[in-house]
Amino acid sequence: MDARQPQRRSSRQLPRPATPDSVLSGRATGATEQLRSSNDRLRSTAPSPFDTSSLPAESRRKTPGATPARRTASSDVSLSARAKRTARTAKDGLPSSSSGMPSPAHSTGPSQISTIASSSKGIEHGAGKRIRLNDNPTFDMLVIGCGGGPLESNLSAYLVKQRNKAWTEQCLALEAGSGMGAMQNILNDAPEALDDFGLQESTAQAAAGKMLDLIQAFVITHAHLDHISALVLAAGSAPRSKRIWGSPTTLSHMTDIFSGRVWPKLALSESDITPSFPNPPYIYATADVNTSAPFTPVDGIEVCAHAISHGTSLDGTVYDSTAVFVTSLEHDQGFLFFGDVESDAISRSPRNAAVWRKAARKIADEQLATIFLECSYGDDRPMPQLFGHLKPSHLIGELQVLADFLRELDHTEHRTKRRRRRDAHPNSPLSDLPLHGLTVCVIHVKDDIEHGVDLREVIRRELAELDKSAQLGCTFLVLEQGMRLEF
Repeated sequence: MDARQPQRRSSRQLPRPATPDSVLSGRATGATEQLRSSNDRLRSTAPSPFDTSSLPAESRRKTPGATPARRTASSDVSLSARAKRTARTAKDGLPSSSSGMPSPAHSTGPSQISTIASSSKGIEHGAGKRIRLNDNPTFDMLVIGCGGGPLESNLSAYLVKQRNKAWTEQCLALEAGSGMGAMQNILNDAPEALDDFGLQESTAQAAAGKMLDLIQAFVITHAHLDHISALVLAAGSAPRSKRIWGSPTTLSHMTDIFSGRVWPKLALSESDITPSFPNPPYIYATADVNTSAPFTPVDGIEVCAHAISHGTSLDGTVYDSTAVFVTSLEHDQGFLFFGDVESDAISRSPRNAAVWRKAARKIADEQLATIFLECSYGDDRPMPQLFGHLKPSHLIGELQVLADFLRELDHTEHRTKRRRRRDAHPNSPLSDLPLHGLTVCVIHVKDDIEHGVDLREVIRRELAELDKSAQLGCTFLVLEQGMRLEF
């Protein structure tokens, strides 16, 4: 959601990390300034950030051709959705598989994943698309919603589990902007995409309710409505208590909503539970952003939360958001997920560098290869109208900070897994690309209702152009609603 708070340019540089990491700060502080000036590192032969040749060939797997009618109101719904997809692939010149999806053979060429994933034309365009980001994925994710509004049917909401678990065993929700309505749309449009959820209901609405029930806990980065509205609306229908994990600031703002005035008081802290109301729909659980102490919202998944900045209010106070590191305890692999965030280069309270420093260590130890990061607007968005969000030049600037931390680690520490792997291939043309092997999933793209411009495509092009100079080497994937990710 827009913080709707004026942004002011700041002359402050990125903060200098505290000892013992101060050795890493010198290169990081100049990253944004380097981006704004012409960059001498431009190489015409550099691979595109959308060249997915480094991703497995199975990155878009063929989905089952059969469309179980039991997951929708009627089989006609499924057949209609399949016919639409088949017509669309024919119109776009893409070979169609029996399921109506573009055939896997067409997805092996350069740029196919990112190009297709960046040209969203509605819910059915992303629904059912399965993308594998690496050879040995640890997590499954369903993108219930990934937009930044104002379209209320596609707001931030993601379901995550470990790949070796069933959804009935493990289901963590990151954000809860869109819910049952979005789930029902996905079920109507591509029910085969959810064939592993164990749904036996006869209608899409009932199946969406079942999916909502599978969620065991929520992790919320901040309490703006586009991140919590589905959670609020579904409170009265929750059949059992579920924990809402968030920073103290986030939970404080949620108590304002569940106050009995904006919405009934259906969420309580553990200490406020009484014998007269022993099982509230939601129970607040605090994520410590001061110490970033780990917590386990569901068995087997550990989360560490860090405070970040999401704009400045009219009274000059900074609005807090959260970035979370999510880790599989069994596999010691994880990913980084950002809530809404502004660039340290313009923030009155720059806090991203601490997150990038921690991420660099995990990347160097090959424990992290996927980052979810917002980019709400195109680069032509005026600075005062960013409202605490990123645009492509800011996103690249933030990733340059991460790249600089990684370069320093490569030079100062020679025993990291990443360094040993690179030393084994010293002549690789990718050895100079600091973020090679990293996938950045772009989320929270706003809907342009004034001009009807596809901002996903605009952002994709602008990131590609900026990376010609930045030479980061990562792959950008602009997410769409209904996607299934394996990473």
